[in-house]
Amino acid sequence: EDEDEEYNLKMYGIAPALPIPDGPPDWEAGEPQTAEEYLRRVRAEAAACPRVVRVEFDPTKIQPKQAAASQQQANTPSSAPTLTAAGSTATPQQAPQHPAAPSAPHAQAGSSTAAAAAAPSVA
Repeated sequence: EDEDEEYNLKMYGIAPALPIPDGPPDWEAGEPQTAEEYLRRVRAEAAACPRVVRVEFDPTKIQPKQAAASQQQANTPSSAPTLTAAGSTATPQQAPQHPAAPSAPHAQAGSSTAAAAAAPSVA
């Protein structure tokens, strides 16, 4: 019985705060008239339930649903903000286009415009 008391304390955490009399509830007395009678019934019903429930299932029936959910998630565009060349943040759908800025394939590291843009000006 100590094990049951320990289990009740661990699972419900209310035994010290709401003590109820030991023993089975009076099921023939009709509806509970007090909170203590109600708690006694709830605890009696909980004690009748198994502590562990095992379920046998066929994983092949679940896998098609998981695959469909994974495919749907993969097709959804990301809404995470990205850092743009101008330094502002934008979602991938809103990324601004900068026609004046050279694109990566056209810019050459050794060109004079790239070197001039990267070098600080000294007056």
